[in-house]
Amino acid sequence: MRRAHWTPDLSEAHIVEHLLREHGVIAWAFDTEMVRQDWLKTLAFGGYRVMVSDADFGKAQAVVNAYRNGELASQIEDTERPSCPGCGASDASEDLRPRRAVFMLLIASDGLSIPFLFATHTASGASWFVASYLVLQLLLLTPGVAARIVKWRYRCLACDRTWREPPGRAFRDLAHAVEAASRDRHDPANPVHPRP
Repeated sequence: MRRAHWTPDLSEAHIVEHLLREHGVIAWAFDTEMVRQDWLKTLAFGGYRVMVSDADFGKAQAVVNAYRNGELASQIEDTERPSCPGCGASDASEDLRPRRAVFMLLIASDGLSIPFLFATHTASGASWFVASYLVLQLLLLTPGVAARIVKWRYRCLACDRTWREPPGRAFRDLAHAVEAASRDRHDPANPVHPRP
């Protein structure tokens, strides 16, 4: 067995695993259950490995290299891509920068909870109730706030402007891409998805 691909992202490991299987290479995503138990230690565990047999390693490397170079990416029409509201270019990509802020907030929340727990340990029953209520409210509101900050954010590659696209547009683009890929897959004249 040899490693054909490594990634810190569980979904990408499964995508590459099934992509290799679609191209006739038997592949397995290793350590998926162990590594995802503590996602902060993903790199310490070695991430997610996609393994193939020694005989299929050469073919697997060719497929993985085509995946990394973007040759196997689904093509979305320029008219259906989110266009920049500033310059009108259709060179939009997902903006990953807000995720850093949410990640730092999660790390800081763990650090801030320790002094809070020591302060409420010696407090009276009423202040303990108020503190518990505030923590409960924070825990209930944080996922919604984090989703609002992270989801559907785009960045223009031409002018570096960032904006938030309405959810309906993003799902419509995905539906069109899936429909086009399904249509291409069943077209015998299109050799994009060769069957094993």
